[in-house]
Amino acid sequence: LIQTMLAHMRLDKDQRRNAGREWYAESGLDAANVANQATSAERSALVKAVVAELAVKLRLPLKLSRFRLVARVLVILVISQVDLVTDLLMLVQYSHDGRAWAFAASACFLGLGWAAHVTFAWVFNAGRGAKVVAQEMLIAATFLAPVVGTYRFVVGAEVDEDSASLMAPVIMYATVKAIELAFESIPESVLQVAVLLQTKADDGAVSSLSVASFVVSLLAAGLLMADLN
Repeated sequence: LIQTMLAHMRLDKDQRRNAGREWYAESGLDAANVANQATSAERSALVKAVVAELAVKLRLPLKLSRFRLVARVLVILVISQVDLVTDLLMLVQYSHDGRAWAFAASACFLGLGWAAHVTFAWVFNAGRGAKVVAQEMLIAATFLAPVVGTYRFVVGAEVDEDSASLMAPVIMYATVKAIELAFESIPESVLQVAVLLQTKADDGAVSSLSVASFVVSLLAAGLLMADLN
């Protein structure tokens, strides 16, 4: 039924009119008076039958679609959180190796991302009361905004009626991911490439943590861009 409907939508106006006439001719109904011939009960029964048939056909695809959505966002969440942990570990390594410029740049990127999350939490929750605003800003300040945002997106949490924000959970989720991409994944990937190239130029040993952090940052950036797209 769905394939027939889609095929019908692809026809132009004249083709649709001719297809309709052919269907009425084959069914033995008068195209001009078919609406008048059907009683209200018959039309209602027809609508119920079509809806019931669609529900049966779409039940499994919708369940699978929901499962794939949840699986995808959870994978992205895990990768992005691992990326954050490796970035913090790299910050410690920069300090230990005496790379002041890399330490300052990484700290700046992480600090900007942290500030963006906190600011967004404050703006998004405006009008919900001081307690709620403080709670949401605390979540953002502890780097848990991606976790909470993903949870709300998956369960389809609604915005409070008292909130001054018009953002739905999907928009909030996308904004949090955009902050991660712009302030964390992409800048850290570029920084780690620069550090790796300098290490190779100085004939130094590249640590496993540096390689792992770069790979995870690159993977996180790719997944976030694909998800936002």
